[in-house]
Amino acid sequence: MKWTKWHGAGNDFLIGDWSENYTEAQWQALIAKISHRHFGVGADGVMLVAPAEDKNFAARMIYYNSDGSRAAMCGNGIRCFSAHLHRTGRAREGLFTVLTDDGPKEVALRVADEGYQVKISMGAAIFAADQIPVLSVQGSMLDENLEVLGKTFKVTALKVGVPHLVVEMEDFDETRIRRFGPALENHPAFPQKINVNFVRQLSDSAIEVVTWERGAGLTMACGTGACASFFALYHAGRLTRSASVKVPGGTLDIYADDREEIFMTGPAVAVAEVETLAAF
Repeated sequence: MKWTKWHGAGNDFLIGDWSENYTEAQWQALIAKISHRHFGVGADGVMLVAPAEDKNFAARMIYYNSDGSRAAMCGNGIRCFSAHLHRTGRAREGLFTVLTDDGPKEVALRVADEGYQVKISMGAAIFAADQIPVLSVQGSMLDENLEVLGKTFKVTALKVGVPHLVVEMEDFDETRIRRFGPALENHPAFPQKINVNFVRQLSDSAIEVVTWERGAGLTMACGTGACASFFALYHAGRLTRSASVKVPGGTLDIYADDREEIFMTGPAVAVAEVETLAAF
């Protein structure tokens, strides 16, 4: 089976073609195997290019975390997916739309000297607890105290494509992130688990984000997490409408328009062509 290895700001993916010859359970098992860093090819996530019945869409994106679990959306992933469509002749430079499990996403793709630059319309953030979902008697989780492993964090929960928790942390200590990340991901307040974003504000137009991804662990970047972190602080009046988001793998440019729709721009880089053997 043939795959292309991509990364977006260090968040790495395998992209291949969907086939009806595999059941959903078989896809999940296969993806968990090939995503393994030592026994497979290695990736934070895997995307399948599937046909979209509606010709208004360039293709349908099916996304899986590295553990084989399905997710509705991936911000860095859809940038790579869009560039992959262009690279394989299935989309032209400029504007087109990709269908995801989180709905249609508008893409503006540019081929520059330094490679692909892709802007994605990420939609609006959702704070309603039942739509994230979050167990909260307040109807939302905005700047609330949440205790885990004996420590209390100030957190905000929201959905930008997928569920996210924004946790402010002054010192990005990897040991603490690896300890509290999975504990927060699996906290009983989040019935479908949650992506955990540790955030440090650098100025009124810049933040730094490290994400512990649901189903993937610590990654170099998370596009939806960067957008969620930006919007949580913007919504609280602490960030300007447009901001730079520094992640371990690079920088993403994010802004909100007058309707509070979120837009993200960043790179997409093709790394290698890969063919997995029959054992997979």
